[in-house]
Order: sequence, then C-alpha cells, then structure tokens
Amino acid sequence: MRRLSLIIAIFLTLGAAVYGQSPHGSKLKEDCSVCHNPESWQVTPSQVKFDHSTTAFKLMGQHKSVNCTSCHVSLKFEDARTECSSCHTTPHGTSVSNECASCHTTDNWLVKDIQGIHDRGRFPLIGKHKTADCSSCHNTYQNLNFTVQGVDCYSCHAGDYASANNPNHIASGFSKDCTSCHTIEGGGWGAGNFNHTFFPLLGGHTLPQCSSCHTSGSFTGLSPVCYTCHKPDFDATANPPHSSAGFSTECQTCHTINGWKPANFDHAITGFQLTGKHTQASCNSCHKQGYANTPSDCYSCHQANYQATQNPNHTAAGFSTDCAPCHSTNGWQPATFDHEPKFPIATGSHRGKWNACSDCHTNPVSYADFSCTNCHEHNKTDMDSEHRGVSGYIYQSRECFACHPRGEAEGAFNHQTSIFPLTGSHLTLDCASCHVTTYPNTPSDCYTCHTQGYQTQTRLSHQDAGFGTNCTECHNTTNWAQTTFNHESTGFFLGGRHVGPLCKDCHTTGAYTTTVQECKSCHTDSYNNAAEPNHLAANISMLCQDCHTVNGWKPSTFNHATTGFTLTGKHVTSTCQDCHAELGYQITGDCKQCHLDSYNTSVNPPHSEAGLSQQCQDCHSTNGWSPSSYDHSVTGFTLTGAHVSKTCNDCHQTLGYTNVSQECKTCHLDEFNVTTNPPHRGAGFPVDCQECHTTTAWTPANWDHDGLYFPIFSGKHNNEWNLCSDCHDNSANFAQFTCISCHEHNRTDMDREHLGVSGYVYLSTECYACHPDGSEAGAFNHSTSQFPLTGAHLTVNCSECHAGGYTNTSAECRSCHTDSYNSAQNPNHVAAGLPLDCSTCHNSTAYVPSTFNHSSTGFTLAGSHINQQCSACHQGTVQGQSQECQTCHTDEYNASINPNHASLNLSLNCGTCHQSGPGWEPALFPLATHNQYYQLQGAHVQIASNCGDCHNGNYNTTPNTCYGCHQPEYQSATNPPHTVSPQFTTTCTTCHSQTAWTNATFNHSFYPVGNRHANLDCNECHTTTNYNPQCISCHLDDFLEEHNPNTSRLCFDCHNTSNWDGDAPPANRKMEKM
Repeated sequence: MRRLSLIIAIFLTLGAAVYGQSPHGSKLKEDCSVCHNPESWQVTPSQVKFDHSTTAFKLMGQHKSVNCTSCHVSLKFEDARTECSSCHTTPHGTSVSNECASCHTTDNWLVKDIQGIHDRGRFPLIGKHKTADCSSCHNTYQNLNFTVQGVDCYSCHAGDYASANNPNHIASGFSKDCTSCHTIEGGGWGAGNFNHTFFPLLGGHTLPQCSSCHTSGSFTGLSPVCYTCHKPDFDATANPPHSSAGFSTECQTCHTINGWKPANFDHAITGFQLTGKHTQASCNSCHKQGYANTPSDCYSCHQANYQATQNPNHTAAGFSTDCAPCHSTNGWQPATFDHEPKFPIATGSHRGKWNACSDCHTNPVSYADFSCTNCHEHNKTDMDSEHRGVSGYIYQSRECFACHPRGEAEGAFNHQTSIFPLTGSHLTLDCASCHVTTYPNTPSDCYTCHTQGYQTQTRLSHQDAGFGTNCTECHNTTNWAQTTFNHESTGFFLGGRHVGPLCKDCHTTGAYTTTVQECKSCHTDSYNNAAEPNHLAANISMLCQDCHTVNGWKPSTFNHATTGFTLTGKHVTSTCQDCHAELGYQITGDCKQCHLDSYNTSVNPPHSEAGLSQQCQDCHSTNGWSPSSYDHSVTGFTLTGAHVSKTCNDCHQTLGYTNVSQECKTCHLDEFNVTTNPPHRGAGFPVDCQECHTTTAWTPANWDHDGLYFPIFSGKHNNEWNLCSDCHDNSANFAQFTCISCHEHNRTDMDREHLGVSGYVYLSTECYACHPDGSEAGAFNHSTSQFPLTGAHLTVNCSECHAGGYTNTSAECRSCHTDSYNSAQNPNHVAAGLPLDCSTCHNSTAYVPSTFNHSSTGFTLAGSHINQQCSACHQGTVQGQSQECQTCHTDEYNASINPNHASLNLSLNCGTCHQSGPGWEPALFPLATHNQYYQLQGAHVQIASNCGDCHNGNYNTTPNTCYGCHQPEYQSATNPPHTVSPQFTTTCTTCHSQTAWTNATFNHSFYPVGNRHANLDCNECHTTTNYNPQCISCHLDDFLEEHNPNTSRLCFDCHNTSNWDGDAPPANRKMEKM
C-alpha cells in the first residue's frame, strides 16, 4: 500500500514539473512575475517589469511602444532576430543595402542625414551635388528605388557632354572622364581645370581662350612644335627676315615662351663668333643682302675701308685683303706689320742698304712687287754664269728671293741637297708653283701641294674613302694618273662584272676599310626589289652565289624540285612571277591556288557556273589547258552526231551550265528563227526539232506544213493547191509567198472590206500577218500580242515597223529608232555615248519630254542647274565634260564687277564662295582668302561674316584705309574732336589699333609734354575747341604779372618746360617796385 502511494507521489511531482515549464525557451531566465500577474496569464504592458536593455536588442525610439508580439511572433522569444530586415521588408529593392540602420533611426522612417549617408557611401555629395534634386540622379526615387545609372560623371552628364560646344567635346574627341577637366567642388562646368601638363601653359601661352590656339575648333592633332602655330610670325618677321635668312624653325633656339623679345641668338654656331666691335653691330650692318651665305672674311664687309685707306695705301701697296694679320676686331688701330719675317731689311746684308721703301718697291701701285736686280751691282750675263746648273734659276727678282730668302749670298738654296730633291715633273716647275706664299718651312709631303687634288677627286673620293695622305703609296712624280692599287690585297678579287665599275659604285658610303665582302652587303636592294621572283617574299637565301655568278644576275639557276613541286609542261617556261606574283612563295602544289582565276573566268565552259571540279588535273595536264577531256554522259545528255565536235560554249555560253533543258530549241532557236527555206518561224513550224531533224545534221529533214506554218492539208486551203509554187512563187526563197495571185480577190473589194483596219496594205505578207491560219475569223490583234500598241504606236502603219517582214520583228526601240538616236542633237546621243535603250529616258507617247538621272554621272544637278537644258552645258558632247564650275562659268567670272573677280585674281574654284543657288547667292568669302587682300584682325575678325558693314553692297570701291570706312567716327569724335584745328591725321593706326578704338595712344612730339606738362590732363590746356594753343593761352596771367605788356608773347623765346624762373633777360621784366 505504501508502495502505491510512493508511485502516485512521483507521478504528481513529474506532472507538476511538466505543467509549470516556460514556453519562452530556455534562454529566458526571468521570473514569470516580471511580465505576468497571479490573476491571469494575460500580459498588461503597463505592468510589465521586464528590462529589454538586458538583452542584445535595447528598445529605443518607436520600438519602445511596439507590442511584444510584433517582433516575437512565437512564444519562444529567443527566435526573434535583431536585424531590421527580419521585421521590416525593404521597399527599396536592391538599390540600397538591407541594413536599415545605414539610413534610418528607430525614431521614424524619415531620413535626416542624406549628406552623411552619401559621405559614407561611394558618392559623397560635393559642390553642386549638395543642392541637386534626388531625382536628378535617382530617377525612380519616388518609388523608393534609389538605383542610379552609375557613379561616373558621364552616366548623368552625357547630355551635357553631347551639347557642349565651346569646345565641342564630341568633335574634339574629349575623354568622357569629366574629372579630367572639371571638379565637383566648383559651382559649375566653368570651373573646369584642364590638365594641360603635356604642354604647360606658361608665359605667353597663358591665353584666356582655348580657341587662341585651337582655331579650327578641333582639340586633337595640334602639334606642340612652336612653328606649327607661329609660322605666320616666322614668315612675317623682317628684322631679321627669318624665312629668307634660312633661320631654323625651332623657335626655342632663340626665343622663350615669355615673349618674342628679348631673343638670344648664338652667333658662334654660324662659325663666326662675334668679338670686339662686332658685338655692338646690328644684324643689318653685315647682313644687308640677306642672311644666307654671308661671307665671313673681313674684306667682304670692309672693302670700302681697305680701298679708302691712305696711310699706307693698301690698294696701291697690294696689301693682302686678309685684314686679320694686321688688324683685330677691337678696332683698326693700333695695327702691326713686321717686315723682318718676310725679308730682313733691318738686319743682315741689307741693313743700311736702303733709304725708302721705293728703293725696293719700285711700283707704287703695288707693294707686293719688289726688285733685286736694280740696286745690286749685277748684270744678267754675270748672274747667268754664276747660276749655271742651278735648277729653276731665272734672272728675276722673285727668283732671287726664292733662293736667297734672307738676302745672303752664302748658303743659297739648292734643292738637290735639300730634303726634297726634285724629280720627275717637279724638275720643270717654277719655284712659285710650290712656294706660293713663302719659301721657309715649305713642307715636303705631297699632300701639302696636292690637297685640292686629293679633296676634289670624284672618280674615287679619297676623302670619303679615308685614304691616307701619303700620295706616294699610289702615285709617282712622273705621272699622277698612272696609279696602282692591288684589290686582291683586300681579300676580295675583282672578277666578272666587278671589274668595270668605279670604286664608289661598291663603296657607296665612302668607307673603304670596313666594306663587307658578302654579296648582300651591296646587293640587298637588288634582293629586296627583285620581282621575278620576289626574293623577299619567297624567303630565298641571301647567299647570292647559290644562284648567281659575278658575270651577271642572268642566267641564274634554281632547282624547283627542291620545293616538292617539279616543273613540267608549260610550268617549265613560266616565269616565277607568273605563279608567285600574287600568292607569294609559301604555297602548295594544288592547281587551284594559281589557276583559280582561270577556273572562275573560264568561259568555254564557265567552270564555276557549271560547278566543275577544282581538281584541274581531272581534265587538264601541265602541257596546256587544251586539249582537255570531259565525260558529258554524266550529265544525262550523251553527245552524239554533230554535238560531238562542238565546244562547250556553243551550247552553254548563253544558257549556263545548271538546269539546262535538253530540248533542241534551247540551243537551236536562233537557227529555227533564221531558217528561210522554208522559213520556220514565218511558217509557224513547231520548235520541237527532233520531229524533223536528227543530231547528225539538219538535212535531210521531215516536216509538216500544217503544224508548223500554214494549213494547206486542212482548213480552207485543203485541195486548193497543186504545187508549192502555187503559193511560193519565188523558188529561190520559200519565205516569200503570194495570197492575192490565186484568190478571187480584187484590190477594190479588199480595200473596202478592210476599212478601219490599222496598217492594212494590199500585200500578201499583210494578208498572212492578220490571217495566219487562212481563215477570215480570228484575224490578228496586236493588243493581244507580246507587243501591245500604245501611245504614238497606235496610229502608225504596220509597214513602218514591219518593213522587213512580220516575223522576228524586234521589240527593242532602237530597231526602229536608230536614225532618231543618231541624229539627236540636244543632247547628241552618239557623242554622249547614251544607252541605246530608249525607254531609259523616253516613252511611247512622245520623245519629249524625256527624263535622265544626272546623278549617275557623278554630278548631281542642284539649285539653278536643275532647270537648265542639256545644251546649256553640253555643247556638242557630254563625254569628258569637266565638273569644275569654271568650265561653264568663266564668262560670268570675267564679267563680274562687284567684286571684279578677274582684277582681284579670285579663285576660279567657284565653290570656294558660291553654291548652286540662283543668282550665285548666298556667297561666302573665306577669311583666309580675305587676308590676301586685306588682313582682318582684332575687331574686324568678329564682323568677318557681315560683309555689308564694310562693303555696303559694293566690293570694287571699298577703301583699304581705316579712314575710308571710319570717316563718320572720325568726324563725330568729341573727346577729343578730331576735325578741329589742328586737324588730326586720318591715319587712324597712329593712335588706334584694330582691336578697339580705346584705349588710344597719341604722340605729342610736336609739343614736348615732359617735366611740368607731363601729368596734365588734355583739357587743362585744350579748354576750347582750339587744339593748337600757344603758351600764352594758358599762361597769360603769368605773363602779365612778370613781363611788360609790349614784350614778345612767344614764351619759348626765353623759357622751357622745365623752369619758368631764372631764364628770362632782366630787360624783359617789369621794374621792381620801390
């Protein structure tokens, strides 16, 4: 019994435990009474004592007043998440983050810190973006979708980019990265800061407008080279004239970006360094005749000084024109001249032997002349005897000096005992030939005398070749021309074609010591330019000797079999270019690689159209295209009879090769049409040839007259004839026949019966034309034929068109109207080469009016050209007609008077100014052309398109002076009035510039305004309209106070503008008061 009680107790305890377990999850440790009361389990919010801040989610803002179940949808409170998105579904889609707290607070949904949100995001609001409406970027924001096109500027500002005109961003190809030039900090686009570091805008380049340099409106392709923009400045510079002087176009050589002046030119680079007095001379002092090829020798500039010098007289003395030996650039004086080095007269044997220069210099006109023989106790006989055997001896003063340069008898010069014994051609030379300037220290090497010969050699330029100046290595004194040079010593033996050329033909660079001996070193151009074959394209070896010899490029050898393609048949005689000109040399041996054009252009048969195999060898051999073989039976049409010997084109030329009908008429319709005995077409024979003919030949043939031509075995003509000649009365031509000869007709009756029938003629051919089956019923009706009559054709007689019969009459216009075509003059159809298809321009109603599409000629008629007759431009022919305006309008050009085009030599290209509108208007005169007559500058550029402002409708009498246009401004000027005395000059540029009338400058040089007058306003002196005042006009009170009234009033007689006092004579002053 006690055991049962224990079991019951246990179950009751367990039941109570289960019944009292919290439904809010294991993580909530609060006592139930914190939220519940003992009266019921219902929760009264005002009585809840639970502190939500003890959890991971502190209640703030509107969360404080929210019912618990709004967030805790289940009693297990720990299941509630703390992310906003778990309770609040975003209306923003994916345009913003799901982190609501990024923008919102718990107070309300309104977003207060939009600036801060952007600052923390990828696009901070800066500059004008701060005040921009949200919809400017978020165009769907009203739907709470904040998607943007992109955060790069162009996403929103593509329209601004496209509409920008100053400059035009699209035309200039500007980057779409707006930040390259603009900043978002500024208040607008104008605050752009273009990064011009690739060409720093410094000094004179700090221009206010881009268009100052980018004049064409394009901002690409402008060169940074100075000359590109400053060519006009370069060309117009006159002091010095840069262009004619041949100055470098690298402006930075002399100028800086700060301004054209001051400029710095390093004269030393010309090879003539300025020193002494030259540093002070102006450029024009020396370069009077220009700057190119200005000589650098003193005499070129100082010839007048040389000729005018009297002490001593340089010209008379024959002084050298090389000024430098005696003078320096510091000045003409002091000058130096030392006679001793030339000939000792103050020392040695001649000391004291002379009194005046004229003792030796007997020619006062030339001091270069001197005499030895007239003052020595010599005579020619004795001298000749004494100098017997002396090489080069002549009884002349100059020869005396040559051997006795110091004036001493002892030690006379003997060439044979010198270091330079005379041999060969030297034995017969005059001393002066080698000793041109002096005798002492004359070098003994060949080069000193023969430098010119060395330097001017053209057959073999010694200088370019770097040859040594030791002439004796190749030359001798007997004969210069006989030289010796062993080319084999260079390791390159000259043979074949190498023997004839000049040295320079191979040594083109002038180098003779480093010349490579490989063929390609000289013949690379020949290799590169070789066309047959193209060596470069063929990648042929540059070892020329593999195929060529020194005897010539041709003949050459090449083993084509090494390429894997052995040449046979016609290939043997073909040139390399025949195969490799277009395809190159890296090709296979497939026939079609070379012969695809032949395949495509083959017309007999046309292979491509016929779909023939491109394996040429199937039908052809390398011996030639013909003969070739083709099995025609594979087409389903076996060739028999006369077909066997026909060429492909005989059948397929016009019909093609695909879907060709096997019916005879397909090929033989022309034979059918032209057959006259009997005339198949006229007789109406069937076109099924095999009914009468075989493939062997046309004849013999079997045929049926009724079925093919005219019913004679049936119908009304059955049994009405006996012989063919009853109808065919011309046995030579069965195409002719007669109807009226055997019928019981007469013309009168026939004419009456056929009244109203268009084209009726009483002829057999006309009968058949309308009655082809011999019956009265069903006469021919042109309207149901292949050529219905329309327009003017309705009233034409049959015979006018069917002059040669009714069968095979061509439906082409030209078959009848060739004469009209040939005789047409406006335009001349034949000369113009117009098409013979009349319907291109004409219709059957009438030849005129006609239509012609002139655009097909490449010259579309526009404006006044539209209503012109052809003959207005095309007189006699339309072939070769120039499309230039002057071809037709030279008379208008010559006759124009306002402006007179011819006298102004305006361009003959009318399109430069005119369009094709009536009356030559509107016309536009290009600014560049205007500048050739009158250069538009300053304010004139702004009115360049308003021609009437200056020309007023008349271009011949327009003045080219300022006053000519601005006379009204001149006459109406009041400050100062220009027309009053003294009348201002009408040369406006004296004071004004073309930029604007003001500010203006005035040169007051006629009346000095220095010192006391310097800072006065004009109206202090010019108080009236008289602008030519005397001093007394302003200083009358001063005059009366200081001077006697009868004294001269010409103040300048005594005073100056610096000081009135102390410069007047006392007699002119008033008596001082006692």
